[in-house]
Amino acid sequence: MVIILSNNILYEIISIMRITNRSMIYKILIVIGYLSFYINLRNINVLLIFSILIFVVLGFVDLKFKRSYLELLFPFSSGILCFLMKQFYWDNFDFLNRVNNLLFISLIFSLMLAVLKLGFIKKVLLFFNKLNLKKRLIIVFVLAEFLFITSSYIIVKKGVVLGGDEPHYLVIAQSIARDFDLNVFDQYARNKYREFINVRLHSHAKVGKGFKKWYSFHLPGVSFTLVPFFFFKIPIPLLYFLIRFYMGIFGALLSVLVYLFSLKIWKNSKLSFFITIVFTLTSPIFFMSIHIFAEIQALSLILSSLYILLFSEKKSYFKILLAGFLLSITIFWGMKYAIFVYVFSLGFLFFFIKKKEYKKAFLFILFPIIFQLLFFSYLFYAYGNFSPNSIYYGVMNETQKEELFNVVLKKTPLKIRVETLLDYFFDQRDGLLLYNPFYLFAFPGLFIALRKFRIYSRHLLISVASFIYIFYHAFSTIRAGYCPQARYLVPVLWTLMLFSIIYYLETENRFLKKIFVFIPIYSVFVVIYQVFNPFTLYQTTTHDYLYRPGLMFQYWSNLYLRLPNFLPSFAKVNSNERYIPNLVFLFLFILIVIFSLKKIKKENLKPLFPISFLFLFVIFSLFPRVPLYNPTLVTKSEAMSHLIYNANFYPTRKDRIEFEITDNGYYRYTISTVKEAKYFVIELKKAKEDKTKIEIYNFDRKMDNVASLLETQKLYIKDHEFKKIKNKFYYQFTVNIKGKNLKQAFLHLQLYPYKKKGLRNGWK
Repeated sequence: MVIILSNNILYEIISIMRITNRSMIYKILIVIGYLSFYINLRNINVLLIFSILIFVVLGFVDLKFKRSYLELLFPFSSGILCFLMKQFYWDNFDFLNRVNNLLFISLIFSLMLAVLKLGFIKKVLLFFNKLNLKKRLIIVFVLAEFLFITSSYIIVKKGVVLGGDEPHYLVIAQSIARDFDLNVFDQYARNKYREFINVRLHSHAKVGKGFKKWYSFHLPGVSFTLVPFFFFKIPIPLLYFLIRFYMGIFGALLSVLVYLFSLKIWKNSKLSFFITIVFTLTSPIFFMSIHIFAEIQALSLILSSLYILLFSEKKSYFKILLAGFLLSITIFWGMKYAIFVYVFSLGFLFFFIKKKEYKKAFLFILFPIIFQLLFFSYLFYAYGNFSPNSIYYGVMNETQKEELFNVVLKKTPLKIRVETLLDYFFDQRDGLLLYNPFYLFAFPGLFIALRKFRIYSRHLLISVASFIYIFYHAFSTIRAGYCPQARYLVPVLWTLMLFSIIYYLETENRFLKKIFVFIPIYSVFVVIYQVFNPFTLYQTTTHDYLYRPGLMFQYWSNLYLRLPNFLPSFAKVNSNERYIPNLVFLFLFILIVIFSLKKIKKENLKPLFPISFLFLFVIFSLFPRVPLYNPTLVTKSEAMSHLIYNANFYPTRKDRIEFEITDNGYYRYTISTVKEAKYFVIELKKAKEDKTKIEIYNFDRKMDNVASLLETQKLYIKDHEFKKIKNKFYYQFTVNIKGKNLKQAFLHLQLYPYKKKGLRNGWK
């Protein structure tokens, strides 16, 4: 008995020692990691200060109250990896950037560990769900609108103006406010649109019936809501911010509506909050809510009508009339919404007639009939016919009508229609799933709903309009232009959410059920990233634009790992079926759907934590992050042929080789040549009175005698550093500008490898 007791005591002591030793090792590694970050960054920044502050607070708690919270900072031990990052050194600027990236990744993972261990999300949900419904709805609206306002300010500050269809909706609004009609001839032909945008707009209008009658091929629903902005003279860019602020109100109202829908369908407050957060704060709803497009307003009208029809406790005659009004008026937000108007109108009309509620049937169908008559009256007034095609093609003769019919129904190959469908979901430029993989669960969810048809027959029935919409658009081969990703899937996103939740509730795959909860973290991160890098939002895949790489994934790439090369693309070319990433991703998609339908009992996600961290480290920190994309080929009589990378952004390119510098700061030029360049030339033009201080670095080496250059002069450089990667030579130059009133005194800079050989006076 004594021996057994002694063995038990010994076992407990050994266990405690193991725990203590492990805890001590963790703490030592964390301290070493922090020191490594501090040593390699050299200068204190906000990120490092915040990280140290967390370390001090948790360290105090650990010592004072004997709590093991300090171990939550274990991701910061990754600072030890800085020595490995130095093995792939490019220059000091790049190295510091990669160290900061690793510090940021460590901070995010530590915060995630803290949230999970402290049960922060559960506490927030408990507090939120204790509130009455009215207060919860106010919180949802205010939180969403606050985030929309903040994001609107950031993207306007970043230089985003109006693009794609946005200014053309304002053209219609201007015509309504100024001319009291929908004829946009004056706006386009007489440049009245210059009131709100200072670029040349190509007309989005077709010639109508009569003299100088132009009508936009965008319907005026969203434009009517923008009319108040033309009652005041608002300067740019304040106008853009206020419009995005205002459009966000409709997005916030949609969030409230989605929350109400979720409560009614699933009867679960926690799940409803989760649905609302994921639906609102991820792509595409988040960005469409702060842009001038019709989708958010139209979707809000459709869902409001469905909410009244499906969930009103007392379907009064007024509510039935209102539901018909809200549904049918969406026709003026876009022709594509006619699908929802017709399907839901006929569906609920049949429902009321079957129940012999003839008065409700009449009241419900009244406004759909009225608005259809108004719509066809508008067609006749504007174009002299009743063909909806006139909106997009203008007044056509019989030959043109026959040609259009042949193109749409006969001449367009099935292959292109299928690729359009795949583009909506998988394309790296404007597809949905690479930016928001959460909706991948909708596909196995649909299979489960079909398999359990008796339970989910109503869900499937109400989704019929969405299926018709998706396949109709794929059939028409319409793709998005200059706008945020997945624009054409916005009207059916509620259906994708519906089947995603069905999967979560019904699946026996416990592993993926856990993934379901965590995968929106990636989707929210993408939104945050794109808010601060807003030009990654606007990547057209139509209008003969055949470029495959997505800009966000180009930004995420490094010197040795080009992400766009591994991602699917369905550009309008003839070789998509032979493009390897397309085949690989479709195969993986099928495998994931099959796996998601399997019964898996294990739900251990612990290995995914270090795997995810390692993946992010390799992409964002391990290798140099040199912007070797979107190069400009430069040919000049005195220069070797070379590529300038990232030259289509900042500073502004005046022509293929010359740049205008209009502000202080660092400008980085990466140049590549096929053969080694023996000499480089820097040409600089500036005014005599300009006292701008200029510093030029080749990698980390500072060039001499640059600040003394006045007017047009050349600086010749030899013995410059380069890096050879595969068969190319790469040169890095950084220009540091320090001066006043640069916007009044432009600097013109040229930087190129010199073709001639031999020494001359002036070589440095």
